[in-house]
Amino acid sequence: MTKPTLDEFIAAYGSRKYPSNMYVRQRGFKYLYVRINPRFWGKAWHDPTLDLASCEVRQPGKGVFTALIADLHRRYPSFTLYVESVFSLRFQAKLVALGFTPTGADCFILLSHPIHQSTSSTHGLVPMLQPHL
Repeated sequence: MTKPTLDEFIAAYGSRKYPSNMYVRQRGFKYLYVRINPRFWGKAWHDPTLDLASCEVRQPGKGVFTALIADLHRRYPSFTLYVESVFSLRFQAKLVALGFTPTGADCFILLSHPIHQSTSSTHGLVPMLQPHL
């Protein structure tokens, strides 16, 4: 099976087309391992949460990871972002500067944007799995 792009992986969330965790293709990255699942934090469930579990950019220090975070947060506002196992103090500081909150154990979370309530038949839930371009 060819690795999907990150966008293909996100778009297939809930369809069982792909497992809930896998390596995906993303421009500027040597590798990117992600998972989508609900995550409990701050006395609440955050679903969906995109875990960025392991990655390496091709050219460190060029803003590739920063651009990915900004793009994900803009195009998938209902997704909470979670970055695991951040051991570099410099990278930890960068995540905080990007709006992430430390959760303990070298992990960081960026909560989703609030979703406006709808009066449609979805009972107030607005599905946001497609990117906002």
